[in-house]
Amino acid sequence: MRARFLLAKLLWTVFVLFGSSLLIFGLMHLVPGDPARAMLGPLGTPDAVAALREKLGLNDSVLKQYTTWITHAVRGDLGESILLNQSVSSLLAQRLPITLALSFYALIFALFVALPASVISATRKNSLLDYGARLTALIGVAMPSFWLGLMLILLFAVKLGVLPVFGYVSLREDPVDHLRHMVLPAITLGAAYSALIYEMNRSSLIEVLQQDYIRTAHASGIPSRLVLFKYAFRNALVPTITVIGIQIGYLMSGALLVEAVFAIPGMGRLLVNGVLSRDYPVVQGAMLVTVLIFVFANLAVDMLYTVIDPRIGRKR
Repeated sequence: MRARFLLAKLLWTVFVLFGSSLLIFGLMHLVPGDPARAMLGPLGTPDAVAALREKLGLNDSVLKQYTTWITHAVRGDLGESILLNQSVSSLLAQRLPITLALSFYALIFALFVALPASVISATRKNSLLDYGARLTALIGVAMPSFWLGLMLILLFAVKLGVLPVFGYVSLREDPVDHLRHMVLPAITLGAAYSALIYEMNRSSLIEVLQQDYIRTAHASGIPSRLVLFKYAFRNALVPTITVIGIQIGYLMSGALLVEAVFAIPGMGRLLVNGVLSRDYPVVQGAMLVTVLIFVFANLAVDMLYTVIDPRIGRKR
C-alpha cells in the first residue's frame, strides 16, 4: 500500500512538472512584442533581430518551439543567456546553491523559533506567554520582509556594527564569515515563515492534546513530558509538515526580494535581472528550476508523512 501511495505521488509530480512547463513556456510567449527585438533593444538592427530570432527558434511553430525547449531541458540544456552570453545551466549552477543555502538557513531559523514556541503556547493556552507569542507571530506575518531586512541592517550592521551589511562569502572560502553574512538574510526570510509554522503547530497540538488517547495516556501514569513529545507532538506534526512543504515556494520566492536587499548574488537576482533585460532563456530556466524544487520538496513531504504516521500510506 505504501509503495502504491508513493507511486501515485510520483506520477502526480510528473504531471505537475509537465503542466508547469507548459505554463512557463506559454507565459513567455504571451508577453507582447517581439522577444528578439525586446532582448536587443531599440539599437538592434533588423539583421541582428532576424539572426536572433533564428538562433532562438522563434520562426518555428509554437509546438516545435516547446518540444525543442523541453527536450533540451530534460537533458539539462536550458539555453544560453543573451545578456551574459553564457549557458543558463551554468549560471543556475553558480547561483542556485546560494539561494538554496539562504532558504535552508531561513528554514532552520523558522523551525528553531516556531516549534518550541508552539509547544509552550499549546501547553499554556491563554496564558501571558501564549498571548505574547501569538502577538509576535501576528506581527511576523504582517511585517514586509524588505522592511524587516532594512531594520535589521540599521540595528546590527549600522548601529551595533556586529554583522556585515551586504554581499556573500562562500562557505568554502570562510565558514565563519559565510555564516555572518547569512544571519540577517536568514532571519529576514524566515520570520514570516516561522510565524506560519508556529500558528499551525500550536492549533494542531491543542487539538491533539484534547484527544481521548492523550487523556488515557495521562490516566495510565505515563509522564506528562513523554506523552507530550512521544504521542501528542508527533501526531500534531502532520499538518505542520504540510505547511512547511507548501511554504517552500514562499522561501524560494521570498529569497528574490531578500537577495536584492542584501545584495546576495543568488538565483533571485539572476531572475530579476533576466526579467528587466528581457533575457527569456534565463527567465524560463530559472522558473522551471524553481518549480522543480518546489514540486520535489512537496514529494519529499508526502514521503515523510508515511514515516511520521504509517497509517497514511495504508489508507490510500
